[in-house]
Amino acid sequence: MSVRTLRRFVPLLVLLVAPATMSAQSVRGTVLDRADRPLAGVVVTLLDSAQREVTRVLTSETGEYRFVVASPGGYQLRALRIGFQPVQSPVVRVDAGATVTVPLVLDGIRVQLTGMRVVAQNSCGRRVANGNDEVLQAWDQATGSLATVALRSTRGLSVTSLLVRRELDAPGKRVRAQQSSIRTANTVDPWRSTSIEILRERGYVWIDVGDTVTYNAPGLDVMLSSRFVDDHCLGLAVSRDSSEIAVSFEPTPERRRRSEVRGTLWLSRATAELRRMEFEFVNVPETPERTSGPKAGGCMSFTRLPDGAVLITNWDIVMPQLVRSSRPGSMARVASVVTAGGRILSIRRGNEALYSSPKVELRGSVRDSISNREVAGAIVELAGTGMRTATDRNGNFSLDDVLPGAYTLVARTPALDSIGASDIMPVLVAEGEPQVAMRVTTPERWIAAQCGAGALADSAGQQRGAVAGRLRTGSDTTGLREVAVFADWTEFAGNAANATVLRASGQRLETRTERDGSFRLCGVPVGVALSVSATPSRGRAEPASVRLTGDRRLAIVSIPVDVTRAAVATLDGIVVADSATPVRDAEISIPALALSARSDSAGRFRIANVTPGAHEVVVRRVGFAVVAASVTFAPNTVVERRVALRPLTLLDSVAVRSTRLDPMMSEFEANRRIGIGTFVTRDMLARDGERQLGSILSQLPGVRLARGQANRAWIMSTRSNGSIFEARIAPSKSDVMNGASAGCYAKVVVDNVLVYGGSGGEPLFDANSITADRVEAIEYYAGAAQTPARYAGLGASCGVVVIYTRR
Repeated sequence: MSVRTLRRFVPLLVLLVAPATMSAQSVRGTVLDRADRPLAGVVVTLLDSAQREVTRVLTSETGEYRFVVASPGGYQLRALRIGFQPVQSPVVRVDAGATVTVPLVLDGIRVQLTGMRVVAQNSCGRRVANGNDEVLQAWDQATGSLATVALRSTRGLSVTSLLVRRELDAPGKRVRAQQSSIRTANTVDPWRSTSIEILRERGYVWIDVGDTVTYNAPGLDVMLSSRFVDDHCLGLAVSRDSSEIAVSFEPTPERRRRSEVRGTLWLSRATAELRRMEFEFVNVPETPERTSGPKAGGCMSFTRLPDGAVLITNWDIVMPQLVRSSRPGSMARVASVVTAGGRILSIRRGNEALYSSPKVELRGSVRDSISNREVAGAIVELAGTGMRTATDRNGNFSLDDVLPGAYTLVARTPALDSIGASDIMPVLVAEGEPQVAMRVTTPERWIAAQCGAGALADSAGQQRGAVAGRLRTGSDTTGLREVAVFADWTEFAGNAANATVLRASGQRLETRTERDGSFRLCGVPVGVALSVSATPSRGRAEPASVRLTGDRRLAIVSIPVDVTRAAVATLDGIVVADSATPVRDAEISIPALALSARSDSAGRFRIANVTPGAHEVVVRRVGFAVVAASVTFAPNTVVERRVALRPLTLLDSVAVRSTRLDPMMSEFEANRRIGIGTFVTRDMLARDGERQLGSILSQLPGVRLARGQANRAWIMSTRSNGSIFEARIAPSKSDVMNGASAGCYAKVVVDNVLVYGGSGGEPLFDANSITADRVEAIEYYAGAAQTPARYAGLGASCGVVVIYTRR
């Protein structure tokens, strides 16, 4: 039984400011300092008669605020500016339809966080906190910063953020997969939480039907709610930084039976500004208590801009992925850990830069992946930036002044240069990221480690090598796992000094990609041309050509997968006779696609780039009956077929008296020997008294003539009688004027020249334009199964007529 984790994490949330609801009464005013100067960025809260928060706003640049009041009654206003004591107005009576103006003055009394002491007593809910005002003072300052973040409009701001999602192992130490992207938008809140009412009722972690676990991170609105304070005990905690004071929160005893959150907010003692917040999920039922590794929770970091705005600059949320065994009563265990978060790289208002993440130093080391020894003199660079350096004698390197972001780190060593390759790895450059540890290898050690020592030579002592690489769709490799990758080559056996006795045979080695799209083919031969190809589930991967040598026995290739191109299939197979004997030099064709191949000495053949769908495959060999069958090709698949040919009974030899055979007629005789189609020889034409070629052609099976004015005769297929196979062709305007209509007209080739190709509007071929005494021979093929590969590209649905004239 699996337990899946659904995240409430939203990378970027655009603040939508709804238009104010028109009402009959309102409260408005201006917040001033003691010198009567308007104050911007002050959090003004509207309280009802029971001191409950109704709503809050942020004062404008002129210090103004305005509330629309839903119903008449008594209200109070509370103004808070970070670093100063809150000011609360007397009760204001708001009558129906009235607009009440209430000016507020902040007297400049600062909050004394510097003198606060950490005490053991906590404040559990605002209603019982009268004896511990310092805790609530610190909490008010923290929530004041949160309110500024939540209320300040980001209209006009361009915020560029780096978003990162990682999957780690169960202890949370090793990264299994990572995705990163950079986006620009108006950013306010890194995650969106459920309302406080639902969280109070259901808790912060839900286990639903099907053991689906949902983590609900507390959003800004939840943290600012007075009900959040009612549900939690507040206290002052110890901070390692003497310039900070920490305010902790944890669920009250009444909430310990529901899944809850506890955490800490850190404030500056000098300015009372909120610096960061951390939280974790507690009281989660049926989940294991983690003694090591990251716990479910999250964190935020805050920065105050020069104009006084407080924004979130860093955020992360940690979500353990849980699974449960099938044993009844068993507790779930952590299978992996997913983290999702982001960092603000820059904030701009027009051309004005308001914030820029500080540049950081990228440090790391390069070591041999087999021996773990330091690699000195390796060239390390960040792809696409022009930033590069070399490792020192201890294998260490550093790159200064790198903008935070996601990059590809490339390492080149003399050994890798010798094979024309490099090692690459994705890196995240940001403050606090661990030092990069890159592993590179030598070709021979790589082969021995990945393939075994036996991959360097075969049983006969012949040198072997390996091909490694990765399939890529842009920078993404998702969806490229378990893809079949092939290495194909031709091997020759026999006496190399006498090419006539060499025997060629096609060879293939197959593997499948790992989850990151990488693959390796071990034991491929040295000194022969290799074709490395792949069949992904979508898109098309072009094959790569590789040739290994004695001093270059490892090749690293990158095979791009173009998802915008239509997928193709491959036909692989073997042609045999008597169910076992390989048949060499058989012609295998797909006439509809004009694709063909010939079998090698082992009877093997391969046709690539087959358009998906059902196609007729035709196999021919002199002395054997033709085999034709419909084969269905799925996208990006390899279809394997074993074709068994049946020998034909050969006629006794016939003595032919001839002094010279026209070279063009040799092709006619070869096609005639195969016996597929209809053939008319010179002798047959001479016996026919008819001198018009059209009348002779009309006697052939599958042919009928369409006759027009001036004794014109156009060759058609009998398929034009309305069958479902009819391929209607529109003739040219001149032929229409002479009586032609749309129909299934045969293609015509005269002396190896296509005189009618069957395209719409093309002039038809008049069979009576050639007299019979000028014709040496005729071939007619009624359909694709009969048509030789040479003419298959013409399209044979209406037949093909091949005419040889006399010399």
